[in-house]
Amino acid sequence: MHKLLNIIIFKLFFGFAISMSAQTSLPRIDKEKLKTILDTSKARLNILTIFTNECGGTRWMFQNMKELKAKYPGQILFIPCSSERNVQEQGVIEILKKYGYTDVCYLIDGDKYPEKNWTADIKGTSFGMMYVKIAS
Repeated sequence: MHKLLNIIIFKLFFGFAISMSAQTSLPRIDKEKLKTILDTSKARLNILTIFTNECGGTRWMFQNMKELKAKYPGQILFIPCSSERNVQEQGVIEILKKYGYTDVCYLIDGDKYPEKNWTADIKGTSFGMMYVKIAS
């Protein structure tokens, strides 16, 4: 059983976040890893955020995550994921540095969810729908 009191999906298109300023690569996420994260989460609320590079909403996503973490310490687990192509990973890392994001952020696994026939927004939407199914 999944321990979610609420499900919120923020679908923002822009540059994606990850962990630690010295980070040179992003961990990949797929359906199985997402399920494991949700199964082991002790948070009252788990929030999956999906975004791509070049979207103006990314700045607000990071700001809102920071504010919510401060207001509800230890109660929310954010699972930020980029649906960008694997080859754009370094651009995502630069955005994380720009916004001072130091927690874990994932890159939706392009090997399991091939990118050549999908745009990043379609890939993100599809991954988000898996989250709803897993969390239900």
